[in-house]
Amino acid sequence: MTGKTHAICGTITMLAVTATHFSGFQLDGHTYLPAIGLLTVVTGSYMPDIDIHRSKLGQQHKFISKHLTHRGITHTLLIPIILFVVMLMVAAAKIPVLPDLILGFNVGWVVHIIADLCNRKGVPLFWPFYRKRVHIATFLTSSWQEYVFIFLWLGVNVACVFFLLR
Repeated sequence: MTGKTHAICGTITMLAVTATHFSGFQLDGHTYLPAIGLLTVVTGSYMPDIDIHRSKLGQQHKFISKHLTHRGITHTLLIPIILFVVMLMVAAAKIPVLPDLILGFNVGWVVHIIADLCNRKGVPLFWPFYRKRVHIATFLTSSWQEYVFIFLWLGVNVACVFFLLR
């Protein structure tokens, strides 16, 4: 998927989370406000591709991109799990706003990985426990199929919002 597709899908998902939990939700004694996460979701959507030396992020952070292989560690569940733990620790420390920003960033990151699961190359989702790449569909990048993916993603999110708001 292209960077724009990742950003669009991440934003759609964060808007769906915000619509269903506009007044916030409780987790581990902290009230998270997903609307604040809208500020960081696009950045989180782009971050896994820092491992591409040709990407905008890869060009800005050449030291990082030249030491990573594309769809390696940045495309596993390891980093989102670490981000989730950091988010909980920051919330426990009662630092305002930061947990909500981390939530949006993490949603963008996870949505990026899910979108790349729908590419024939797949992702090493369960690394280091399972090293093979996993994929669940084959949508061709930079083709009409990518637009179909975006509309399907939008449809699933709208359906989830309607179901959760009933």
